[in-house]
Amino acid sequence: MLAQLDRLVQVSTLPHVRLGVVPWTVPAPGFPLHGFTIYDGTTSVVEALTGDVTHLDPGDITMHMETFDAFAAAAVYGDELRDLLGEIAADFRELATKLDV
Repeated sequence: MLAQLDRLVQVSTLPHVRLGVVPWTVPAPGFPLHGFTIYDGTTSVVEALTGDVTHLDPGDITMHMETFDAFAAAAVYGDELRDLLGEIAADFRELATKLDV
């Protein structure tokens, strides 16, 4: 976990990457039932339990874009993101010490 958090911090500094995380303390704009990836605003691939589903319908794409935008607006980025990841890492270290992991 600590290595993953460190890698997220590293990736967040890359000039071509925008990494955001919605903190637990922020009300989530919805409840994502599944992950999805939007390609060029024309295709959305939903990662379902039994396999991927490709959506090409503009209405479906719009719904996925709106969902993404809502979560993006609730997320933190840049230095605020790195501070949050540092806090999560500190919490994880403390928990690991208590559990003797």
